[in-house]
Amino acid sequence: MQDCKISVIIPTLNRADFIPETIHSIVNQTVKPYEIIVVDNGSDDNTVELLGKLFPEQVKIIQNDGNFYPGAARNLGIEAATGDYIQFFDSDDIMTKNRFESLLAVFAKNPDADAVYSPYVMAREDNFGSWKQTQPVLQYRDSHFRKRTHKDMLKGFFVPVPCFLFKASVIKSVGKWREDIFASEDFDYLFRLIMSNITIKHDNKSCVIYRVHGNQITGNAFSDKRRDIEKLRCLAQLLSRYENQLSSRCVSIAKTMIHRLEHDTNCTNISGLNYWFTNLSLRISNKINRMVTRTDWQRIHQPETDKKVFRDYLSLL
Repeated sequence: MQDCKISVIIPTLNRADFIPETIHSIVNQTVKPYEIIVVDNGSDDNTVELLGKLFPEQVKIIQNDGNFYPGAARNLGIEAATGDYIQFFDSDDIMTKNRFESLLAVFAKNPDADAVYSPYVMAREDNFGSWKQTQPVLQYRDSHFRKRTHKDMLKGFFVPVPCFLFKASVIKSVGKWREDIFASEDFDYLFRLIMSNITIKHDNKSCVIYRVHGNQITGNAFSDKRRDIEKLRCLAQLLSRYENQLSSRCVSIAKTMIHRLEHDTNCTNISGLNYWFTNLSLRISNKINRMVTRTDWQRIHQPETDKKVFRDYLSLL
């Protein structure tokens, strides 16, 4: 698997403060990427100049002169990628240095696998370069992606797309990222991937560090209400597309989540016995799951609270 070519695709916008550390974590992999493609969405700081200075040979920069939504940038990256595997990544996160080596080893043992995913942890870096964990390590154990996963996604389950390493053939078969939504494009893409019945494996020898800071692009660009309205539109469109392939229980959950969002965004008043029953059962289920994990996360998120696990991942940076 050492000869496998990994294409890393990174959309960015004004990330001169974080992207050097992101790129360093990629070029320092024990198995080197074949190419790193950074799609710049119109940065007006010195992101592009800094990348050209620090990584003149390792990074290919594509200027996005059109649609600046994240999905459009990733689609440009896919068009330019020539590797056997695709790693989508964010320009403010970092990965442990053994990531590609450990994930490719899983592919080698499982030739039928279409994707392998790893744990991730939300953490904040202080001014001295020390990392502080803000949430448990998530997806530390396998969530066993099966047919039920789309139901869990409708109830709130989600694994960030940067946690996955995909075969390039799968990315091409699923189709393009949506270019008309800003905050839910990753949810839409993962849902479509799962509905295509791909084979997904898990590995916890590596980890993605999801950087928590005050300048998250999606968080700053969207109010909670606008985010909910977009999620509402995304869910409604997914339901319209896949309703005939979903169980009646999944359809009921989807409609309940849509009604919730409609209510939260003042789009409609909620009524109906079926809604209230499904909503109540979801709330009870979520409460029980939080009691079981002793965290704010559900069992499907596979949270690991042992601080040693986080420290072990930090030793691999």
